[in-house]
Amino acid sequence: MAIRVMSKTMDATKLTPDKLELATLTRHDNKTFIKVLPVAQVKTLIADHEKKEAAEAAKSKPPTTS
Repeated sequence: MAIRVMSKTMDATKLTPDKLELATLTRHDNKTFIKVLPVAQVKTLIADHEKKEAAEAAKSKPPTTS
């Protein structure tokens, strides 16, 4: 969900890991932990998002008749 929101709000035409940094914030035993996601994982998330966007665009595109 965060990738989708960032793609809509950023001024960039295409998301890239050097323009985007993602992290998780978790809480265990009353302590807060922050984990910055590695570049490889961010690339994977961006690729998954792009596939979903392409699939949604293909669904909403009306069929062409010849």
